[in-house]
Amino acid sequence: MRLAPLVSVERKAVVEVFATVLSFDIHMQSELFTGQISTKILVTTGYPYEESRTSEVIDLSNPPSECNDFGSYPIINGNIGAVGGLLNGTTPFICGGDPADYLCYFLGDPDPKAVMKESRERAAALVTNDGTRLWVTGGIGSGTTEYVNPGPSGSQSVYGPDLPESRHSHCLVQFDQETYMVIGGYASSGMTSSTYFFHVGNQSWTEGPELSIKRSSMSCQVLETPSGTERVVLVAGGASSGTEQIETWAIGSNDGFVMVEAVLPNRKWICCAASIVTADQRSMIIVGGKDQNTNDLSSLVKVTCNTATDCQVEVMEQQLEIARQRPLAMLVPDSIVTVLTEKFRIKQVSTVSRLQLLSSISTMPGLCFK
Repeated sequence: MRLAPLVSVERKAVVEVFATVLSFDIHMQSELFTGQISTKILVTTGYPYEESRTSEVIDLSNPPSECNDFGSYPIINGNIGAVGGLLNGTTPFICGGDPADYLCYFLGDPDPKAVMKESRERAAALVTNDGTRLWVTGGIGSGTTEYVNPGPSGSQSVYGPDLPESRHSHCLVQFDQETYMVIGGYASSGMTSSTYFFHVGNQSWTEGPELSIKRSSMSCQVLETPSGTERVVLVAGGASSGTEQIETWAIGSNDGFVMVEAVLPNRKWICCAASIVTADQRSMIIVGGKDQNTNDLSSLVKVTCNTATDCQVEVMEQQLEIARQRPLAMLVPDSIVTVLTEKFRIKQVSTVSRLQLLSSISTMPGLCFK
């Protein structure tokens, strides 16, 4: 069923300007605008507040590694339920959450870099095509979206297309250059199994396939199967019984989401985790979260699908140093080593050998090789 475009007249011109910016190739995100394939995951914010201010970088190719503080989140009592992404392939950008509300920061910089139109907690977001903006959708009590562009003057945000209904604790994925998908979460009527497609070309929403069960605060990504002939929307976990079972939807299929045999470790659901898709688009990695006994998790769980109905689950050797729920995770480039200076500003260090780098800046705070 096709829904009328939900864009107000006063916002329409702005939304059309950003339609081209919003359309992007997901492989481009994996290469992070640098031409490099990343194996490192930056993990920051979450709960417990104070401990989760400390950021970590997990190296997927090097399990036995050590890490100092990559850079603290600037809000003293931390942040939970934030969204963000890597702008320009180099700069971690974090918006909203509790208690940040309207504000957006560069990781490690205490000065806000943008002010959103609305306070947003438990929203969902993706980086736009040109790498300079964040498209933020929903949040507790919100049915709007906005494009956030950091700038020295602070407020650099404009409204985007309205959601079909208010939504928080949902997923936002993108599976071709013209189509996004909002999945599950909480609507005004409560937890939902509904999904919607957003079509960039005509700025309209259509209803998508229903999830098999209602889910919120789950993990979602788009994967490619090894054959390269099938692409799958993968959904795992959530904040209710039964969400330990994984479900998938083969993109373009007339069938809806289907439960697969694979389940999360120990048949326990994982709620409130972060997730990333690996650079080869073959696996989703679930980062942290909490289990059904409300224990904060330090685990990394890898889910890989050979087909839309054949998936495997693996608990990875790597672990977070700080168990945390509702963290933010993003791939960061292998070719860029980021350090935190004494002024808490992120700067790029020329790529040199590990030994050269360690000998020249080993005394600087914020160095992280995990």
